[in-house]
Amino acid sequence: MGTSTFKYQKALPSLNLKGEIKQTSEDFVVEEIISFEPTGEGEHLFLWIQKRNQNTDWVAKQIARWAGVNNRLVNFGGLKDRYAVTRQWFSVHLPGKADPDFDLFDIEGTQVLKSTRHNKALKSSALRGNRFNITISQLSIEDRTTLNEQDIQNIEERIQWIKIHGAPNYFGEQRFGIDGGNLEAAKRLFANESRDNPMTQRMAVSAARSHIFNLVLEKRIQNQSWNQYLAGDVCMLNGSKSFFDPNEQDKATLPARMNELDIHPTGIMMGKGALHIHDEVEKIEQEVIEQQSVFAQGLISKKLPMERRALRVRLHEFSFQVLPDQIHLSFMLPAGSFATAVVREIIDD
Repeated sequence: MGTSTFKYQKALPSLNLKGEIKQTSEDFVVEEIISFEPTGEGEHLFLWIQKRNQNTDWVAKQIARWAGVNNRLVNFGGLKDRYAVTRQWFSVHLPGKADPDFDLFDIEGTQVLKSTRHNKALKSSALRGNRFNITISQLSIEDRTTLNEQDIQNIEERIQWIKIHGAPNYFGEQRFGIDGGNLEAAKRLFANESRDNPMTQRMAVSAARSHIFNLVLEKRIQNQSWNQYLAGDVCMLNGSKSFFDPNEQDKATLPARMNELDIHPTGIMMGKGALHIHDEVEKIEQEVIEQQSVFAQGLISKKLPMERRALRVRLHEFSFQVLPDQIHLSFMLPAGSFATAVVREIIDD
């Protein structure tokens, strides 16, 4: 979604700081982390690929062509930013076949950094997280293009706050397409008017689900409960997708565990089934569901299971440097969380 339409409320007040990411590909570096180490043997060829300014799905199709296999025999853990330098795993199913000729591997903007074998295909469930190295440049604040000492101190305090307290776990603008095009595709799909290809339809469904979650998170930011327990919440353990409805004994320790980022409040991932929530949280989510009835009913019709997602994301291995003309950030996020949701709490859209 373009900056003109991605307007979910931020958690923190603006610093009036403007900046640019992705001035060059090297300003946005993403490295995938998977939950296992390939064994070195098996019928699946694993490729550790570095790509620059290339779409993940497009690269997968080119790998299939190079390997001489059907597209469906090439897997990857997750879609990565196109306008960036990214390193990620791809797997190619080659039962009873030797490795393709690496001398003939010639895919624009990509290179094979490592290859090995494994006994199973790579699945999205294996993606544990992503490590980011981000440079923000072209800084300006109140019409000044060079930051003074007070500016730097304010920015450092903001980043330190995020490091300690986490950031809103918004789905990033990439999820919604250019100018919100994926949401428009969802409207067509749910009205049975879609002529889009299957990939576009899947992205449309994902965008509709993400939009409902983002609106719930926005309401929780507005009432300042996005990082606190609210009556009727179900909570999620940090680093997992397990959620639980706290009993009275649990509630005594909730404030401390929330402050330690050990657990997080959650928001709806719309689908078919029970909401799991009650009281104040149910009122908030039901209001969003009613306002977004086209998307909500469409998602139910697709028979997606009702799920939950943490409203807050904890950053790991976080370091930063603020200079008069640049900000450097390095951190790891769990799979499914967006670096742009962190960056937008520092600089204005």
